[in-house]
Amino acid sequence: MAKFSNDYSIDYRSVDTELRATFPSLMRLVQETSTLHSESTPYKMSWYAKEKMAWVLSSWNIEAKRYPLLRDNVTVSTFPTKFMGSIGERGFEMISESGELILAAHSVWVFYDLEKGKFALPPKELAESYGEMFPQVVEKKIQFPLLSREPEKFELETAHEFEVTRRDIDSNAHVNNISYIEWAFDGVPEELCQACRATRTHASYKKQLRLGDRVKAEFYKGKENPLLQAAAFKNPDGSLVAEAHSLWSEKSAF
Repeated sequence: MAKFSNDYSIDYRSVDTELRATFPSLMRLVQETSTLHSESTPYKMSWYAKEKMAWVLSSWNIEAKRYPLLRDNVTVSTFPTKFMGSIGERGFEMISESGELILAAHSVWVFYDLEKGKFALPPKELAESYGEMFPQVVEKKIQFPLLSREPEKFELETAHEFEVTRRDIDSNAHVNNISYIEWAFDGVPEELCQACRATRTHASYKKQLRLGDRVKAEFYKGKENPLLQAAAFKNPDGSLVAEAHSLWSEKSAF
């Protein structure tokens, strides 16, 4: 069985001042492909809503190799790489019209009973409906320090608080996982964004945020490598909700 794929054209809303797609906009295409894959199976989004079940994202590990331009056509493919208990892992590839690999990602998900508020085992037929397993395309091992593991390697740059609004909420009534990536990239210094682009990104999710929740956002840079950026999103009591890291390279590399 082939990988599930869908074609897209980079639209105006997805590009920056240089008419290149932003990293969060590419991730939205990845997320859309994930949803379309589910819609192609007997276990559509309506089934999850009726059964009050969901795949909750635990982490992303993403490599961006090139940023397509406005109206460029790309194909995004997704495929399962592992199922074990409540855990499902999924890979993604974004390919240009010429066959060039633009982006690769690996994600880890947890099957969750929304009504009971705990992990659950997915039906065997559900896992099988996603098709053939393929090898993962991005290594799980992170190639840079993580803020939660080695805080001494980071320096706080800015911090502020804000409130979750309706535009951040998804069909499960909590903050969409791409919103955290958008928040993290909003906190990257402008001078870095002007000179560089993100090549590697890692995001991990610990808790859920809902409409109206207050969020403490903290933005850091690596002490030894200022091209390493990190963001931590916390509840008002200081407990970690999610964190995101990005490693940047000069635009000339793209």
